[in-house]
Amino acid sequence: MERGSPKRIRNALKTILTLLLASLFLWSCASSPPKSKKKRYSRAYILKKRAEIERQRKAQREEPVAAHQVDKLSQRLKPPSDGGLASLPTRIHEADRSVLVRIEGGRYLIGSLESAARDSAQIAFTHMSEFYMDRAEITVEQYRRFDAKYDEKPFNDGQACPSCPAMGVSWLKAQSYCRWAGKRLPTELEWEAAARGKDNRNWPWGLVYQEGRANLHGESDGYAGPAPVGSFPSGASPSGLWDMAGNVWEWVASPYGPRLSPEREGGLTPQMVKGGGWSSNAESSKISNRNAVRPDIRNPSIGFRCVWTEP
Repeated sequence: MERGSPKRIRNALKTILTLLLASLFLWSCASSPPKSKKKRYSRAYILKKRAEIERQRKAQREEPVAAHQVDKLSQRLKPPSDGGLASLPTRIHEADRSVLVRIEGGRYLIGSLESAARDSAQIAFTHMSEFYMDRAEITVEQYRRFDAKYDEKPFNDGQACPSCPAMGVSWLKAQSYCRWAGKRLPTELEWEAAARGKDNRNWPWGLVYQEGRANLHGESDGYAGPAPVGSFPSGASPSGLWDMAGNVWEWVASPYGPRLSPEREGGLTPQMVKGGGWSSNAESSKISNRNAVRPDIRNPSIGFRCVWTEP
């Protein structure tokens, strides 16, 4: 066999190498995916999408929270060691050592807008001057300082409960206690303003009834009878008052009936109790509900609290 010249061999190797490199380049280009082109959006489209996202976020923020979610949240939050008093405008009343909460003056809804539309004698809105109201119902322990012979056991299934509200107290006795302590019974307007705050609420905590926020009929709330005052802090009014719904009905100074001409029953003008008691249903505990009672009656589901105003 005739051997080729070295030059021809080198040229052949270069050709083979060139072909090999070209094949590898073509193979890599064929196997790699094509680069996608970046989609370009107009400024108007971007602004529209941002507005949609913001509306969705706002709707999520304004979505009402279910009652069970509120309860779970409140269980995780620890109350302050002073029971929340540091955040309230309060003062201690020297005569009976009760905590008084300031109810600021202003425009308040009294009754309900529905009843105002039906009854021309019903006041829809009124202006209230500033006053102070007992944060809790007057307790058995406080009432005994006024009447040492008072015994709550006949009204509490034979059980002693010094921190329970004073029960079975007539309207006349409630008035006497408040005067003895340098205070007075609240008017119906004052009571509703303190219970509702300055917005339209059916119960102290809001528009909708929620179980577990007040001591009402039945044992599902943990009490078949009266409970120590302040046992339901989640049902407090906007001003921080306890038990404005449930536990015991509360006497007010305003007589029952048409506001300017109350009817008389057996020679006695019926007086009014508000807020419902431990034997009442949810409807009775509405802030706007009015219940007529003889002023001399001593009912185990009726108690009271007082108000104080600057001299």
